[in-house]
Amino acid sequence: MSDQEPQRLPTAPVTAPLAALDEADAVAVSDALRASLSPNTQRAYAAQWRVWCEWAESRGYRVMPAGPAAVAAWLADRSALGAKPSTIHGGRAALAAFHKAASLDDPCATEVVRRANSGLVRMAAAEGHTAQRQAAPLDKTALAAIRATCHLPRPRGRGMESEETAARRGAVDRALVGVLSDGALRRSEVAALKWRDVSRRPDGTGRLAVARSKTDQTGAGDIVAITTQTLADLDRIRLGTEDDSVFGLSAVQINRRVRAAALAAGLGEGYSGHSGRVGLVWRMLEAGAPLGVVQRQRRWRDPAMPARYGRQLSAGEALKYMT
Repeated sequence: MSDQEPQRLPTAPVTAPLAALDEADAVAVSDALRASLSPNTQRAYAAQWRVWCEWAESRGYRVMPAGPAAVAAWLADRSALGAKPSTIHGGRAALAAFHKAASLDDPCATEVVRRANSGLVRMAAAEGHTAQRQAAPLDKTALAAIRATCHLPRPRGRGMESEETAARRGAVDRALVGVLSDGALRRSEVAALKWRDVSRRPDGTGRLAVARSKTDQTGAGDIVAITTQTLADLDRIRLGTEDDSVFGLSAVQINRRVRAAALAAGLGEGYSGHSGRVGLVWRMLEAGAPLGVVQRQRRWRDPAMPARYGRQLSAGEALKYMT
């Protein structure tokens, strides 16, 4: 592996720009730069960077600064080996991040890489490799189906749940799908909720304080609304102190519970912990909510995102005018 390969983003790539600093200052700046990216992003970029280094060195290409033509060839080779468009995009993002951190020109911003990437996306689409499939939405209909069936006993091992066990599990599932859809929260955000994050308003609705999220790495936090029904469902399962977890579930467990609840309700496959985020958009757009209100509740920065998530719903609007 090249001596230029960084072990962790962005420590090694910024070695040269920090060379003029004394050791303590260089370490301080390096730590600050590293903290600008989430741990998950750092790991993902580091993995992509290792793949690039191995590929470039095996062909005798310069690792850094990378030549645009070599980067285009790398992306094409990965695509030919079956890499998904999202993986290709991740590779470009990693190379761009490392070069920018080293104060070098971004090879991925060049015309040859951009056009090559566009061509690879078209080729992937022609072969049936389209964008990631959207999760089935926890919309009004799906929520009603789950709420009506979540308390029913399900198979457990070689037998069936007792009515008492089913009632306890169902109460949690009912509150869980409500929080996911009302708040459009990510699984990790729901897993992190504590009872102190749940508050009540005079009109009977609730608010959830989201302390930190994927798009809020500084931890500024945000507030989202939940309906009176979801707040009442939370009240039914409330135990412990303000510092206790609301659901006591991991992100993986949340995903499994949503899928199981949907299957038990006869909704079929395609539901996951992401279904609430899709479902909220459907619910609000069906009710005639302005895109700006949807954007605020969904905590989107890009105003185009509500329309993107509701594209399946909007596609069916024409049916209202067909005879």
